Amino acid sequence: MMKRAGMVVAAAAAAVLAAGQARAENFDDVASKAKPVAGLYGLGAALWTQVGGCKKMTNDLERRQCEGIRDARTSQVRGKTFLFRTGPSPVAVGKWDDKKKSVALEIAPCLACEAPVDVDGEMLYVVGEGALKVSGGAIEVAPIHKTARAFKDKAEFDAWQTDALPRLRSEFVVRVDGAKKWNKGGSEGMQVDVVAYRTYDPCTGVVVGARPASDKLAPDQRACGDKVEEKKHPEPPKEEIKKPKEPELPLRLSPFQINQAMTPVRKQANQCFDAYGVAGKASFNITINSDGTIGKVEQTGDFVDTPTGKCIEKAIGEVTFPKFRKTSIAFDFPVLLQ
Repeated sequence: MMKRAGMVVAAAAAAVLAAGQARAENFDDVASKAKPVAGLYGLGAALWTQVGGCKKMTNDLERRQCEGIRDARTSQVRGKTFLFRTGPSPVAVGKWDDKKKSVALEIAPCLACEAPVDVDGEMLYVVGEGALKVSGGAIEVAPIHKTARAFKDKAEFDAWQTDALPRLRSEFVVRVDGAKKWNKGGSEGMQVDVVAYRTYDPCTGVVVGARPASDKLAPDQRACGDKVEEKKHPEPPKEEIKKPKEPELPLRLSPFQINQAMTPVRKQANQCFDAYGVAGKASFNITINSDGTIGKVEQTGDFVDTPTGKCIEKAIGEVTFPKFRKTSIAFDFPVLLQ
C-alpha cells in the first residue's frame, strides 16, 4: 500500500514538473488570436463602434438602420483583439553613453500619433494606455517599454541609428471595446488597451522590445533597402578606397527627425489661430528636398486661401530639415485648430 502511494506521489510530481516546463506564451501566440486590421483605415473601422456613430443621420429610418449595424459590430468586437502594424516605429533614442557603451531606448504605444485616423468623420489620434500630453501639437504618450541597447563603440551605434532605426517596425495587439476618448491641446483621440506589442528590425529579424517575449524573426533581405543593392555594384578602384570618406547621409529622414523639425510649426499654427480666430482642420502635403529645404507645400481643408492657411504655410516654409540621400521626401502634416 505504501509503495502504491509513493507511485501516485511520484506521478503527481512528474505532472507538476511537466506543467512547469510547458512553453510560455509568446507574442506570436497572442498575435495569432487577433484579427489583423488593414492600416489606418482598418483601425478607424475597428474604432467606429466606440465613437457613437450614426449621429449625423437626419433620416430616422437611416439612423435606426445605422444603429442596428453599430450594435451588431459592437458585439463582434467585444472581447476581441486586433493586430495593427505601424510604419516607422515610435522609438525614441537617448544620448550615447560612452562609459556604458549603450543608449536608452523607449517604445511608445503610438498607433497613430503622426497623423489622425478618420473615424466616422472625426479625425482622431490613437494611442495605448499611459500618461498622455500634447505639446505644440505633438502627441506624447508614456513609453510602454524601456530598455538599453549596447554597442561595440560609437561608430557602431551611429551606423545602427542611420541604417536600422528608420526601418524598425512595430506590431500592437489591442482591444478597442472600452476605448477612452480624449481631448488635449486642441487634439482629439482614443486610448485603447494594448494587450501585446513587438518592435523589430525586419532586415535582421532582431527584436528590440516585446511583451510577451518574442523569438527573433526570420530576416527579410527586401527590408534592408540600399544595403542589398550595394552588393550589385562593383567595388570602387583601390585609389578611391584610400581617399578619406565623408560621413554618409541617411537615405531618408526618420519620423522622429521630421516630427522634431515640425515642432515649431505646431506652435506657430496655434498662434495663427490666436491671431485670426478661425477654427477648422486642414492637411499640408509637404515635399522636402535632399538638402533639407522645403520643395513644395500643397494645402487642402478649411484654410485654403485664407489668412490662417497662409500664416501656417509661412511657418512651414521657414523649416529646415537634416540632409538625406533620396531626391525628396513627402509627408502629410495635419492641423486641427479649435
